[in-house]
Amino acid sequence: MENKLIGSNSLIDQKDIKRTLSTIGKNWMWFVLFLGLGVSGAIFYLYKATKFYGATTQILIKPPKDPFKDALSESLPVVPESEEVTNEIMVLKSTRFIDETIKKLGLDISYYIEGRIKTGEVYKGTPFEVTGKMIDATLYEVPISLKIINKNRFRWDIVTENYTKEENRILGIL
Repeated sequence: MENKLIGSNSLIDQKDIKRTLSTIGKNWMWFVLFLGLGVSGAIFYLYKATKFYGATTQILIKPPKDPFKDALSESLPVVPESEEVTNEIMVLKSTRFIDETIKKLGLDISYYIEGRIKTGEVYKGTPFEVTGKMIDATLYEVPISLKIINKNRFRWDIVTENYTKEENRILGIL
């Protein structure tokens, strides 16, 4: 009699709980299968996803030292002249300054490692460094393929609409 009272007063009947657990117990392999598929799909997606890196910075622009202004700033707050700040901002935004930074950091050359599944860009950590002069402006941004044949030899090639060249070379000899 107590069972009927408990069952009739509760929101979930015991038969419903037993039926649900029985269904889950009979079909447990489907839960494991879909869980495994979901986890492996997530891992594959994260492996193939392109990595994006970003950075921000803030620069504090200080005016040149002036003993008179330093003595005055102790009693009154003095803001740097707007001309000085404007000049510093113009220097930081200048294309020459940005070009020098790109060349010093080596950001004008991109290295890609091609894999069977994923091709990724590498910034540092390559076993070689490419240095050169731009002789022909039409070759700018044209990919140059480099393939290591063995520990002593490599093969490089370049293909454009108007120009094709490929060579086998010995490592360390230009």
